[in-house]
Amino acid sequence: IEKYYLAAARNFIVDHQLLRAPGGEGEAALEAQSMVVNMLEAVLAEARTRFDAESAKSESGTPSMVLAEARFRFTKEQARAFIERMCNWLNECEEEPESEAGEDYVLSAALFPIREQGPAEGS
Repeated sequence: IEKYYLAAARNFIVDHQLLRAPGGEGEAALEAQSMVVNMLEAVLAEARTRFDAESAKSESGTPSMVLAEARFRFTKEQARAFIERMCNWLNECEEEPESEAGEDYVLSAALFPIREQGPAEGS
């Protein structure tokens, strides 16, 4: 018997205390990084198999697809406020009544702090 499980949550909020590994902060950071990378790889895998290039073509001049990357410099409070706004907007979209004639769309987003790459250690 095979069973398949899909995520039922609209979003995931990770308590960083749960990521604290017995081996210390370095191990916990690697676990968090691995989780983010695995999620992004799953998004890419779905895009490879389900992306419909014909549907993404615009006939009206209005884009039917958006690809974007943006970098922000936030304080922790600004980041919290932005995440809250983004989650509220996603919840609002989920509550919209679905149209029988509509097309399915997917939105994947990742917002995480980055560390700027400095000179290589030891140089």
